[in-house]
Amino acid sequence: QRLRETALLNPGLEISLTDERSGQAETFRFTHGLADFVRELLHGREALVPPIEISDEREWEGRNLALDVAVTWSDGFHDDRLRSYVNIVRTADGGTHEEGFRRALTTTLNRFGRDSGALLKKDPNLTGDDVREGMVAVVSIKLPEPQFEGQTKGRLGSTIARSYVEQVVADALATWLARNKAKGSQIGKRAAV
Repeated sequence: QRLRETALLNPGLEISLTDERSGQAETFRFTHGLADFVRELLHGREALVPPIEISDEREWEGRNLALDVAVTWSDGFHDDRLRSYVNIVRTADGGTHEEGFRRALTTTLNRFGRDSGALLKKDPNLTGDDVREGMVAVVSIKLPEPQFEGQTKGRLGSTIARSYVEQVVADALATWLARNKAKGSQIGKRAAV
């Protein structure tokens, strides 16, 4: 599972494992990276829109950071399926990178809903739960010297990750929504139900 996730998080990387006792071999290689990962997490259910892919690498507050995200929605289930990683290690308990991602989704989809007329003045804003229902996403951040919380180090505590992920996702998602208004409306309508 760990080798498979590493290959999914690094598009084009090929990892081969051979059990020399039995001769069994397994090779992992994924061309589309996180988009392939999101499709796997859908477990055969149809996506509302093709996975929205976001990639960024820049200096942020004096540190070199990189972010890869893939996200879509499905009517096949009601919970959210969010997987997050820091430096290719799973953060099972989430953390600041997930907080930034969630905040960006909610804020950007509310702004799009108001600007596009999908949300009227009298309509309440979409909540985070509304936006995340049926969502399937993978968030992978790379940052130097991450700070973790808890004994298992399963939760990222680095505050720099929150602001970075929120800004990058908000900008990229707003651009995607401006170019894909009909698909954006589908996402908004699903959240408003």
